[in-house]
Amino acid sequence: MKIKEVQEECKYHSLQDRNKTDRLSERMMELEKSHALEIGLLKQTTSTTDKRLDMIETRIEKLDTKFDEKFDEQKELLHKIHSKFQNGGFSK
Repeated sequence: MKIKEVQEECKYHSLQDRNKTDRLSERMMELEKSHALEIGLLKQTTSTTDKRLDMIETRIEKLDTKFDEKFDEQKELLHKIHSKFQNGGFSK
């Protein structure tokens, strides 16, 4: 009788262990899936951020070019005004 009880107890513990193992396996799969989704989202965010940074960089370059052009125009106008005054000023 004792052998049968021990066998039953072993079966019971074996089932418990198997259930724990199954639950842990399921949880690991959930975590791996979640991890894969998070990595995908991070890659997508990185890609979007890179595109935005490229757009901002392009805008800054355009603004720099416009600023340089306007600065050169203003400099040219100042030189013209300066040379007018050096040559006797404006006639009224």
